[in-house]
Amino acid sequence: SGSMQGTKLTELKKAVLTFLSSTSTSGIGERVAIVQFGGNAMSLASFSTNYKGLASAVAGMRADGDTPMAKGLVIALKIITEQGIRYRLSD
Repeated sequence: SGSMQGTKLTELKKAVLTFLSSTSTSGIGERVAIVQFGGNAMSLASFSTNYKGLASAVAGMRADGDTPMAKGLVIALKIITEQGIRYRLSD
């Protein structure tokens, strides 16, 4: 959202990139999805172990507009219920 402009968004991106880097080097193969909810809620990346691609999605995040948190959580829940179940069944 617009309230994340400046240092807040920079620090968020840094934390997420650190998480992705740590996850990548740990070798655990954890799947990560990214949902942005600033101005408009949307999925930036479905579950993936492509940490470089996920990092690119994070780099493109922008601080803008309101905070449609409920819509963002609905999108995240949809990703988890649809893709999480599929991955769990394939493990």
